Amino acid sequence: LFYLFYDGLDADGVGRIGLATAGDGLNFRREGVLIEPGAGAHDSERVADPALWFDDQAQVWRMFYSAFDGATWTIGHAESTNLVDWTPDPTPSFAPEDGADVGAPVVVYVSGELRLYTARRDEDGLWDLALARSPDGVRWTDEGVVVELNLEGDEPPGVGLASAVSEVWGLD
Repeated sequence: LFYLFYDGLDADGVGRIGLATAGDGLNFRREGVLIEPGAGAHDSERVADPALWFDDQAQVWRMFYSAFDGATWTIGHAESTNLVDWTPDPTPSFAPEDGADVGAPVVVYVSGELRLYTARRDEDGLWDLALARSPDGVRWTDEGVVVELNLEGDEPPGVGLASAVSEVWGLD
């Protein structure tokens, strides 16, 4: 079974994260909404941009996503053991100490650590590519901007990264 995690807006502009599945990897069927806004104050208005990682030590799936409270974008986090039932955290997984907006996460496991690449809005209102590192996916060290992109926009642009090793995940 193939899993496709996506975000979308309803007619009222409310953003949610959903799931679609396919037996053949081509013909997907929507299964429903997985993450709604409002798990905490940090994601009260919108959730978007799901990025998944399987935590071998904890034996859980971790989803990192853009979380918007109406004023600030942060990175939200949820856990699942079956890819269908998710428990979002009530507080951001990552929010820079300087209060900068961050979103559109990409999570890559490299050399024994997680690297969280995000879009990050600078003081001029432009989006750049930033990095945070973690040994466990819970505690993050903010490395700041790593590439100045100077992209305009109200919402975080996708950072367009992918792991060098691609894997397709599925459950039997």
